[in-house]
Amino acid sequence: MLRKTEGGLCYELNSIFYLFLIENGFDCALARGVVYKDPTSGYFNLGRTHVTILLCYEGKKYLIDTGFGGNLPLVPVPFSGDTVGSDNGEFRIKKEDTEHGDYIFEMKLKYKDADWRIGYAFDSQKTIKDISEFNRIQTIIKKMKNHHLTKLL
Repeated sequence: MLRKTEGGLCYELNSIFYLFLIENGFDCALARGVVYKDPTSGYFNLGRTHVTILLCYEGKKYLIDTGFGGNLPLVPVPFSGDTVGSDNGEFRIKKEDTEHGDYIFEMKLKYKDADWRIGYAFDSQKTIKDISEFNRIQTIIKKMKNHHLTKLL
């Protein structure tokens, strides 16, 4: 990322931050999610290609995401469903069982969204056990010629 002056993708940025958190004694895991496109198209058909961090801190669970472009919450988002705010907008986690996971990350971005919208669904029960999963994610994204992320690779 530094040599090519790239910003990095979710599986790169969140894995680096995850390793930092683990090395500093935090209880966390990486999880995969499916990004939501829009209400007419639904979820992207790439599968679970988004990577995010699940943090357990002082007995509470949070989502941390450093790799979701301009949609970053900039603060930990509690699994409690409570709304948190930052300079980017408002964010919350909703418990909802879908074919893509058991939770949904929702956002209402400043200067962009009047209503809540889905960012992605993720599965808190199926955490990443082996970083080789990132290779599969990268391969999927590279094969999608028309996907907006392929321009970054």
